Amino acid sequence: MATKIFLTKVCVLFSVLCLSFADEDLCPPPETVSPCKCENPDDPYIHCKKIREVDTIVNMVERTGGMKFKYLLLEHSSLLYLPTKALITDKFEGLMVNNATLGALFDKPPSSHNSIKTIILTDVILQRSLQFEKFEKLTKLENLQILHTNVKFLGKAFKKSISPALTTLYMGSTKTSGITDGAFENLKSLQYLYITRNHIKKVTRSMFPSPASLKTIDWQFVFTFFNFLII
Repeated sequence: MATKIFLTKVCVLFSVLCLSFADEDLCPPPETVSPCKCENPDDPYIHCKKIREVDTIVNMVERTGGMKFKYLLLEHSSLLYLPTKALITDKFEGLMVNNATLGALFDKPPSSHNSIKTIILTDVILQRSLQFEKFEKLTKLENLQILHTNVKFLGKAFKKSISPALTTLYMGSTKTSGITDGAFENLKSLQYLYITRNHIKKVTRSMFPSPASLKTIDWQFVFTFFNFLII
């Protein structure tokens, strides 16, 4: 009898715990993030569509108070810029922008107090060229992916400003035609480099750190020429 009671109590406790985890929702109330939405409640991110005013983003972020999110996904929007003070903080670990038009990526250089590890730009039209100098204080940036977004040249600003913590750089169909000498020499943690469907004709060993941590390099159809970079 005692055993049966004990088992019953265990089952009840287990059920309560399961219900507690199942009901856990880390998203704020919908009106807090409107007109955006909070997705994936157990590891939430903010999803914004068809945004036309910078203040819409700023006000939404302010309403969330001290809450933190995995990333912000902005789609099908047209803005003057992404508001640095609102987005480049410890509130988000990543920014993803898809199918959007921006006057500039950021309005000003961010504070060094931020948690940004990932930036992904896909099909983004930038009316000003991508200003890599505004990446300088993104010291935790590990993953930078740019697809179908124009980056004509990786110059001195890229070399100086991109975090040495970067492990993955993916640039696909960015119309890139040149890379400055030593462009990647500070990226000693870089393991995965993909620069595909572009117009780069010259690649030199001096672009990279020595020794390099590279595991994978894909430079369109010249993959086999890069064994020397692993040495």
